[in-house]
Amino acid sequence: MKRLLYLWPLLLLAACGGKPADLPEGILTVNAEAEVRVQPDRAALALSVVRRTTDLHKGRETMENTMADIEKYLREQGTKEKNFKIRQIRITPLYRDTVAYSASAINASDVQMRYELEQSFTLTLEDPAQYESVLYALLERGVNRVEGVEFYSSEIRKYRDEARLAALQAAQEKAALLAGAAGIKTGKVKKLEEMSSPVYFLSASNSVQNLSGGGPEGELGSGLISVKASVSLSYEIE
Repeated sequence: MKRLLYLWPLLLLAACGGKPADLPEGILTVNAEAEVRVQPDRAALALSVVRRTTDLHKGRETMENTMADIEKYLREQGTKEKNFKIRQIRITPLYRDTVAYSASAINASDVQMRYELEQSFTLTLEDPAQYESVLYALLERGVNRVEGVEFYSSEIRKYRDEARLAALQAAQEKAALLAGAAGIKTGKVKKLEEMSSPVYFLSASNSVQNLSGGGPEGELGSGLISVKASVSLSYEIE
């Protein structure tokens, strides 16, 4: 799988900027971050079919026929059962006039009621290249609401570990560089800590979204997923 590796070492010499409270004197601390960019191999779609009707039974029948047509299409495309999940149908009463939703108003004979039926489902494509053609076909078969589309890697753990190792290597190299430049010799590793790093997926708009709960962080025009890791490495100065 195509991937690119980026390193941004962030260096901190404790003797210059003050030592951390939990580390003794004579400590060299180096922070480093690495990023691995990988091509997504999955596309996850959250879709819905929404219908409004005054006849609940006929509306439900129409919905079932629409979903049967969608399921037939996906089977013909070779979609695995585990990649297609139908949620419970949601039925919402709608009131056409503007009277307040009091008990008397709901029971009044002059209130005309409609129903909104929403059938949601999720679909995972194992070939993201099929995204556009499959989505267009589903829209033609009755899907009229796209809740979300995400592109991700099924091997995110593998690439997260790769980023961790790259960050550690960068920290080791920079520690050696700093020690040599300062004329000091490093001894044993006193502390190794992994710092919080986000993992990203690509939405259909190609904007980067943070899986760890943060906000957007720009655009990845290349269509690659960014997987980051950062470490803090502390050496004893001999």
